[in-house]
Amino acid sequence: MYFRCLKDARCEDIQAEGNTTYEFHPAKPRIQHSGVEQLLNPNFFTNLKDGNSFTEYAQLVRDFSQQSLTYESDVINAFKGVMVAVEPFLDTKSYFYGLPLDLFDRSLLWYPTSSSRRRWLGNSNITACPRGLGSAG
Repeated sequence: MYFRCLKDARCEDIQAEGNTTYEFHPAKPRIQHSGVEQLLNPNFFTNLKDGNSFTEYAQLVRDFSQQSLTYESDVINAFKGVMVAVEPFLDTKSYFYGLPLDLFDRSLLWYPTSSSRRRWLGNSNITACPRGLGSAG
């Protein structure tokens, strides 16, 4: 687990006290393989403010799609946590199943870069998104 504030980032299993810059941070090797490195990049939030929010959002989705978490159901909560931190900087404020409504058509233009499988979320009260539209006749 990583903790991020405006001045630093910490990893729960690495002691890193002091004001170490990210470039020399003791947790950097672990963070680089975590899929959240871009959140620690000082330019990340600047890019969001400068109108590159969809590009940064797409990179977050790409990184989280590759994560292998102990419990597959944690990926949604992990991504929600990231979106809570990032959302104030994004151009859009409304989402449908994690896709920004303002750029809904663009967010549907994704494709897998390798074989993937649907993640099991367990029994929950979440209504499943329809797989497709059936024919009326």
